[in-house]
Amino acid sequence: MWKFPMKILLASGEAWDVVLGHTLKPKPPRGGIQAEQTEYQKKLKAWLKTDSTAQKLIILNVSEQSMLHLVNCDSAKDMWDKLTSVYEGKNATSVYMLQAKWFSLTKDPQDDISSHIAKIEDISHRLRAMGETMSDSMIITKILLTLPPSLNHFACAWESINEEQRTLANLTSRLMIEEARTNTQDKSTDRALTVKARKGQNSKNDEHTKPKRRTGECFKCGKKGH
Repeated sequence: MWKFPMKILLASGEAWDVVLGHTLKPKPPRGGIQAEQTEYQKKLKAWLKTDSTAQKLIILNVSEQSMLHLVNCDSAKDMWDKLTSVYEGKNATSVYMLQAKWFSLTKDPQDDISSHIAKIEDISHRLRAMGETMSDSMIITKILLTLPPSLNHFACAWESINEEQRTLANLTSRLMIEEARTNTQDKSTDRALTVKARKGQNSKNDEHTKPKRRTGECFKCGKKGH
């Protein structure tokens, strides 16, 4: 991303060709003809002015840390080449690290489905900014492959809908609805189990508190059970 704003600035200053090396520094003529020398000095002056403008635009729009790489550069093209080697080297490492994060990402049990999808989209946006191809289809597949067990059934249902409806926005909406429905069912089940457990406990307590019938014979009447 660093190239884009810098390119706009340099192009606005009519210095882009100098930076790319398309407009080279004029070479002095071999002969001693005055007209050639005059023309050379004119072209050299124009080139130096453009190169100076390019160097100024570059210096004013890089960090102090990046500026340390440019102190030994003699031209705007040298500066540009140095920045390219520094930044693109870092970008290669950053792309690798983001790709590793993308492939290893799983759903955090503490995240709801909306937060999980946001994390996936964040990585995809950052990879796109670095020039990597990240289609909506890839993002959808990543989401479906990292669903929690409670939503595993959703993948089959998703495949059954019309292809034109299989958009990222539709997937996000449907998953949020399905998550809410599943959570409601889980809460109802938990309440039912709690009630059942309490009833079972109360029954046991009643058995413990209920007077036990005697099994021996009554001393007075000779009957059993009282």
